[in-house]
Parts: sequence; structure tokens; C-alpha cells
Amino acid sequence: MPIPHLPEVRSALLDLLLELEEAGVVARRKEVIEKLAQRFQLTMAEREVRDPTEARTFDHAVDSAVANLREVGWIEPPEKSGRAIWKLSLVAIEDLRGSVATLKVKSAEEATEIARTFIKKHRVIALPVKAIREDNVWSVDIDVGPLAVKIAKVKIDAKTGGIISYEIPEFPPI
Repeated sequence: MPIPHLPEVRSALLDLLLELEEAGVVARRKEVIEKLAQRFQLTMAEREVRDPTEARTFDHAVDSAVANLREVGWIEPPEKSGRAIWKLSLVAIEDLRGSVATLKVKSAEEATEIARTFIKKHRVIALPVKAIREDNVWSVDIDVGPLAVKIAKVKIDAKTGGIISYEIPEFPPI
């Protein structure tokens, strides 16, 4: 999978920080970056890709997301949370809890199951690849290829759980 863009990283970062906050776990930079890399299913090679400044591209994207969120007051400054510790502000927690409470599809697992069930109506093979939420839309990729990877894309409304759109690749006739 390619390294995700900043909006995807920011959304996943907020979800993860809220989960850690609710579990009472301290969000340390290194551990958060590792968990996000796992969520995005990045390979070790993808993790080692470097940008022109020689920083790891994915790590740099996460750090940029944190800087953006600090600017708008959603992540506490290091003076308040501690060095290399990322803590959501009370405003962010209230906003995130409010937006999650109104969602019918709250997790990647729920979105993946909806997409997989839908795809199974059209294809025999339906192997989940990834699910990412941006605002109120889940984008789910499902591998439907019997021999080679063929990705079906399903967009799901997070508020209703309904399918917004989908693309299922066609196979050449045998």
C-alpha cells in the first residue's frame, strides 16, 4: 500500500488518540506511529521510504498531522502533555465523541463487514484489504481477484451504514 496522504493520516491519528485516551493509555510518539503503520498495513520497505530531508516519509506525515492538530488546539502542546507524548485537548475529545456518537458505522471492522457482505453478493472471493474513514465516509478496499489482486472499492456512509458508491473490477472472459 502506498504511504497515505495527510488527511488520511490525520483522521486515523485522531481515531487512535481517542481510543488510547478512552483506554487510559499514554500516547507516546513512537508507539502511536507504529500502531498507525499497522492500521495502514505499511510494509517495512514502505516504512523506510525517506523524503528529501532524509526523514521517514510516513513518520514525517504523522508529525505533520500532529503539528496541524496542535495549531488548531486539538493536541496539547509538549509543555502540557510532555515530550513525545500526544494528548488530545478537552475540546477535541468532546468534538470527537460527539461526532462518533452520531455515527452508525463507528469502526473499520464494521465498515469492512458491510462492504464484504455487499461484495459477496457479486463475487465469490471477498478479502478485506483496508478501511479508512474521512469525515462521514468509509472507503473500503476488498480484494476480489481469484488469481491476482483485483480491488473492489466501496464507499459507505458512516451515519447511515448505506452504500454510497462502489466499483467492482470486471474479469476477462475465460
